[in-house]
Amino acid sequence: MKKFFYTLFAILAFVACSESDVDNGGNNGGGQTPPKQPEITLSTAAADFSTDGGSNVITFTSSEAWTAQVVNSRADEWCSIEPTSGPAGSAKITVTTTENDTPDDRTASIIIKAGTASKTINVSQKQKDALTVTSSKFEVSAEGGEVSIEVKANIDFEYTIEESAADWVEYKATRALKTSNLVFEVKENDDTDKREARITITSGEFSEVVTIYQAGFEPIIILSNHEKYVSYEANTISVDVKSNVDVTITIPSDVDWIRESSTRIYSTNTYYFEIDQNDGYAVRTAEIEFTNKENDISEILTISQMADEAKVLAAEREALIAFYEATGGDNWTRNDNWCSDKPVSEWYGVYTNDNGIINRIVLSDNNLAGIIPADFIELYELEHLDLGWNKLTGSIPTELGKLSNLSYILLGWNQLSGAIPIELAQLAKLTELYLDGNQLSGSIPAELCRLSKLKSINLGCNRLSGDIPTELSQLSELEILAFNDNQLSGSIPTEFGQLSNLTGLWLNVNTLSGSIPTELGQLSKLKTLELNANQLSGSIPSDLGQLTELEVFGLGYNYLTGIVPQSIMELDCWDDCWPNILKQQGEGLSSEGVKIYAPEFSIPTIGGGVISNEFIAQHKYTVLYNFFEWCPYSEGFTPILKSIVDKYKDSGLGIFSTTSDEESLVKACIDRNGIDWPCTVMQDLSASPFKPFLSESPMVAVFDQNGLIVFNGILTSYTEMPAFIEELFGDNESASYESTDYSKDGEVKQLQKATKGKGIDIVLMGDAFSDRLIADGSYDKAMNAGMEGLFASEPYKSFRDHFNVYSVTAVSKNEVYTDDSETAFAGYFGEGTEVGGNDKVAMSYALKAISEDRMDNALVVVMMNSLSYAGTCYMYYPESSSGDYGSGISVSYFPVGYSDLQINNLIRHEAGGHGFAKLADEYAYSWLGKMPNEVIEYHKEQTPWGWWKNADFTSDPTKVKWSRFLTDNRYASEGLGVYEGAFTYWTGAYRPTEDSAMNSGNIGFNAPSREAIYYRIHKLAYGPDWEYDYEEFVKWDEKNRNKEQTRGIPYRLDIPEDFQPTHPPVVINKSWKDAR
Repeated sequence: MKKFFYTLFAILAFVACSESDVDNGGNNGGGQTPPKQPEITLSTAAADFSTDGGSNVITFTSSEAWTAQVVNSRADEWCSIEPTSGPAGSAKITVTTTENDTPDDRTASIIIKAGTASKTINVSQKQKDALTVTSSKFEVSAEGGEVSIEVKANIDFEYTIEESAADWVEYKATRALKTSNLVFEVKENDDTDKREARITITSGEFSEVVTIYQAGFEPIIILSNHEKYVSYEANTISVDVKSNVDVTITIPSDVDWIRESSTRIYSTNTYYFEIDQNDGYAVRTAEIEFTNKENDISEILTISQMADEAKVLAAEREALIAFYEATGGDNWTRNDNWCSDKPVSEWYGVYTNDNGIINRIVLSDNNLAGIIPADFIELYELEHLDLGWNKLTGSIPTELGKLSNLSYILLGWNQLSGAIPIELAQLAKLTELYLDGNQLSGSIPAELCRLSKLKSINLGCNRLSGDIPTELSQLSELEILAFNDNQLSGSIPTEFGQLSNLTGLWLNVNTLSGSIPTELGQLSKLKTLELNANQLSGSIPSDLGQLTELEVFGLGYNYLTGIVPQSIMELDCWDDCWPNILKQQGEGLSSEGVKIYAPEFSIPTIGGGVISNEFIAQHKYTVLYNFFEWCPYSEGFTPILKSIVDKYKDSGLGIFSTTSDEESLVKACIDRNGIDWPCTVMQDLSASPFKPFLSESPMVAVFDQNGLIVFNGILTSYTEMPAFIEELFGDNESASYESTDYSKDGEVKQLQKATKGKGIDIVLMGDAFSDRLIADGSYDKAMNAGMEGLFASEPYKSFRDHFNVYSVTAVSKNEVYTDDSETAFAGYFGEGTEVGGNDKVAMSYALKAISEDRMDNALVVVMMNSLSYAGTCYMYYPESSSGDYGSGISVSYFPVGYSDLQINNLIRHEAGGHGFAKLADEYAYSWLGKMPNEVIEYHKEQTPWGWWKNADFTSDPTKVKWSRFLTDNRYASEGLGVYEGAFTYWTGAYRPTEDSAMNSGNIGFNAPSREAIYYRIHKLAYGPDWEYDYEEFVKWDEKNRNKEQTRGIPYRLDIPEDFQPTHPPVVINKSWKDAR
């Protein structure tokens, strides 16, 4: 039964299949079998390769022809197959890969195609294991810090710090080992030796070594304290020391009250010192040195031990009494309670703290005279010392350097001498130091740079020399630096541009040279910059235009050249400061681009009127004339100015005056001189629109109709103004005139005959006087004015009857001095105030009045027909070297000028001073500096003839030529002394008084000069056998001593700033017979 069913199932199945084929046979071509699809059969679908690469063979069958291709981008660079095609059937392809040297796995796909069939073989190659670091060396400073090591790895890794560095290098954070950065903290290296640490980063067979190099500290010794103050009782003190070197302690051998304590064994960084009780009366100090000789470093610990307060008070009292006695306390202006039993706090000028210890002394302008005693060392708490404006002498005590609490020292305007003590550099608390107005000499100590708290230092008006120390640029707190009026040389330190807090810098009136440092333009807080009256050269740095805070700016009286930078002229202070910038020595600054205009003004005049810029606009040219009623130069210049204004006022010349005098005095001056132009009084100079013009007298400026200055009296001497006006308005009559009548030439007139003695000969003559000026009496008027001018001064006035005075007429072809003019003595004007002529011709005219045997002791004076200010004396060697009374003829040349006052001053200085008495010039120029030795020796050769009796080459008051006068109380009021500066040189030569006829020329002769004139008059009048008696001279000179030789007005106002002394005398080292 079961077999049946199996048979039946098979039959049914066959029948079913046949039926199906019959049903579908209509679309298969009559029942044919359809074609088979392409087939590809792979032995494997993957090919794996190691890092090293290689080849794998893959077998497969294909029912049709086939192709193979690597399809991934750039995979064909490392993966290739062979062959790439073949027929149907069984086939093989070889897959080859190159070595994988990258840290990443890589894959590729190979596609085999046969007709519409395709198969993919996946190729993979293992990565190359890698472990690298970006840098294997790191350098770290001694202070330590972080080190970050960047690791590039595709495998796990770990690090190891070598054991020797484990205590100073540590891993900073916990991070996964596959992080790209490992951060390590390097600790500070206290040692001086450098050190190394190696960090090894490993993974299996891979490793990298990173080395950290750390520098060692510079050898150091650092003290926790540099100063220790202890009571008078026995103490033990400690000092912490930080050091990376061995330290040796040195206690001075003469200090027996300090010992190093053995307690130090308990702390290797702390030192202990045992201090004995101070049984003395004063504070005692000692310096303990901590050194390392190998590295040559050291630090100082200063221990100051107080004294018993009761003893201190007693010691301070004794110190004050010693000071009182040393400085003439009985003659002080105020000495209230001094040396009494009252507390010292009640003594005038003495101040104490709450404990009664002295901390301030203020005795300025109190008539102190004498030396400052070393007893000040007892005043250990002193903070403030003010002894300025007294008569203190001697040197500054070095002991001041031990008063460590001093913050303020004022010793200015005394008569202190010697060097500035280096010990002052020990005053670490000092903020202000004023030593100006003394006679200090030597160089400025570079050690002052240690005064780190210093805000103000004034060493001006002394005799300091040498270079300015560049180290002073370290004084970062400095606000005021004043070294003016000294003899400093060298250049201005460029490092001064680092003094960023500086508000005032005074270096004026020295002999500084070189260029102005551009670095000074960095001093943005500067309000005052005074560099004038030096020997600076080059151009003005435009960087100085950055100093926008400047209020006072002085560069004048140097040798600056070039144009004035626009940035300078744009400064707010330019309108007030240009005079002290533009006025230079030598070639000077270019006027290119520099235009000075009258300020905007509207000011009241005496009489109720008002004058303004409209006044200038109404005139073709306008003169501004500033004068002082008391000024002799103004008194002499006013009449000549009036005559010029009267001459040209109808041609468009206007004038107005300014002055700071009292109005009542000005009105008297107006009446006295017949002034009919507007005058205004401006007593507050700072508020005046004409401020630059008001500090000097006389001062003139000429403005054109637009207000532009065309004649600047600040830059050009006022004495040249008359000639400028003459040229401006075109007066050529004098220039074109020529003489025709020479009949008066050589005519001799005796203006005065001696009635006492042998007669001393003076021969006067004039140059550039034409025949018409002789005919109208101008010549004779000038000769008489010259004679009267000479005899207006003592001793000439008293001994006038000892002189013969002659006038010899000389007719000149022309009346003016030009390149083409001809004058009797060929007169000329040289540089500055130099003038001269033909001496031989002048002497030939003198021989018309006196005999040849009297020529060697004669004085010849040539008065030149010019309004200019000048003068030069030519001094000839005597025919015989015997005699000490100024032998040798002289020829003095000077213009007649604009007034009798000018004639008086010039003939007194040139003829009476140089020509007759053979006196030296007593003025000096700072830019000439020190008198050269060879020049000194040259002048010493002439001294035995009685020349140069008013000047010397020593500052010793016991050895100078006028030493007798210095110890004679009868001359105490004449201001005699030993003043540096003579023979035109700033240093190396000395004069007897601050001013005299041989200096500014506007006052009489000083006592040594009067003596020299007196001496020569008597020797010439009474013969070489006449014997000088000092007491007889003093008796005669009594009337001159009673006269005040110096005006009671400020010295700088008495002499106009633009005033130029006359030219120094010219010594001719031959006799008059050899004159040419």
